[in-house]
Amino acid sequence: MRARQRQAESLHEAQEALRRPQVLAFGSHDIASQGKPNWIAGLAVRWTLWDSLDRDALAASSLRSVEQAELTQSQIRSDLALLVEKNWLGVEQARRQYQAQQAQEDFARELLRLREAGLKEGTSTLIDLIDAQANLAKVQTERASSANQYVQALAALLESTGQSDAFELYMAKADTQIPPDAP
Repeated sequence: MRARQRQAESLHEAQEALRRPQVLAFGSHDIASQGKPNWIAGLAVRWTLWDSLDRDALAASSLRSVEQAELTQSQIRSDLALLVEKNWLGVEQARRQYQAQQAQEDFARELLRLREAGLKEGTSTLIDLIDAQANLAKVQTERASSANQYVQALAALLESTGQSDAFELYMAKADTQIPPDAP
């Protein structure tokens, strides 16, 4: 985008240069057959007093191009800032959701432990045990889904900040690892 802005500024400078006087100097020499060189030199000044082109309109147009390039660059910076913020909020939401589901998983594990103990004691039925196992699997699946959302949000955040290469480093340093065989 900066290249486009520099291009617009150069175009504006070229338009302004056409309004200024142009000074040319030239010289040449020719060795004649008698051995005496013939010299010619000159100086020319060119200044356009009247032109069929509307130079003011061209200059205004080139200024608008420069302004448009600046506005576009400003808009891109603003859009990137919003994208980074949105991705950061997505990472934070997924992290909080994953952490909040820890209590649900702990409860489901405890319920399963109680149902297994109740089945041994005869106070629970096999259906109660199966329900507790299904509930634990459901909670673990939801938690794994939240972890997946976190990873995807982190990848989007790193991509929007231009740090895609750091993704593997973040994954290696993660304080919580979900084994591949977990539900």
